[in-house]
Amino acid sequence: MKILFFIDGFRSGGKERRCIELLKGIKDNPQFDIHIVSLRKEIVYPEFYKLNYSYYLIEKDGKLDPIIFIKFYKICKEIKPDIVHCWSSMNAAYSLFAKILLKFKLILRSQKNAKCQFCFLLFRILISRLNLFQFFQYLYR
Repeated sequence: MKILFFIDGFRSGGKERRCIELLKGIKDNPQFDIHIVSLRKEIVYPEFYKLNYSYYLIEKDGKLDPIIFIKFYKICKEIKPDIVHCWSSMNAAYSLFAKILLKFKLILRSQKNAKCQFCFLLFRILISRLNLFQFFQYLYR
């Protein structure tokens, strides 16, 4: 199973540390083919380099960069992931274009105690509806 992790970057922080721990935990499982896409160069966790996963960098120019939609789609088209695991609502928004065209499962994992804004709540609802729609399409083929 191919899993693509989509994260803002690996600066010091809670979600970054949790992502690293998850990646370390599944490292030795041959069932998973792991790929990582990041939006920032900075990596402050030295154990990241020991993981040896395929790593893609999409550098953002600003807060909302429309080129990310296209670059992320191209990476997904090349990898053909079964699951894309997003670590922020904004990353989930960037991945919606690719999800609709390539039909992968999308998991949104945001920080447990992070402030949830209304517009990002709508993204979560949209993602869950798209996943449910694909599930029913699969059942009734």
